[in-house]
Amino acid sequence: MKNEWQTDRGQLNHNWLQNGVLVALNHAERIASDGVRSSVVRQTLAEDIQRWDERRIELPAFLDRFENEMSPKVFFERAPLCRCSAETKQWLIPLTHELWLGREKVQEKMAAAKQAYETAEQKYEVVHADLESMPETPTMEDLQPFERVLREFTTACESLSKAISAFPHEIRCC
Repeated sequence: MKNEWQTDRGQLNHNWLQNGVLVALNHAERIASDGVRSSVVRQTLAEDIQRWDERRIELPAFLDRFENEMSPKVFFERAPLCRCSAETKQWLIPLTHELWLGREKVQEKMAAAKQAYETAEQKYEVVHADLESMPETPTMEDLQPFERVLREFTTACESLSKAISAFPHEIRCC
């Protein structure tokens, strides 16, 4: 049974991050490295880079929801485990959750994903500032340092996608 977190994961990681942001950033890298002399280079780069802005604000809350929504403790909300006595639920739900946390290394995966997000945010701020200070019609000399910071941002987004992909894909009992 697929829950809301799993659906959001597909939308955020696959549809937006991998097939939107990373595709756009790879396009921007090609433009920056080819040194295309055009009056729309800066505008095209800005459009590609701003794909990050579309949904980046959702990521911290999405990551925070993982532990609560993907823990096997949710099985106690539906049959047959919902029929357990209140006494049993009082000790079994926390035990199930703690066992799952340890076996799935949830805290480590969450910390890695949050760190990857923070790194991507920092790299975005650098690339955005560099883009803002770039001339309207950049030269190859303008694009060379920009290409480096753009690559760092792309790498950070790739790391974030991998960190999100490392989370379990289904709710598993401990």
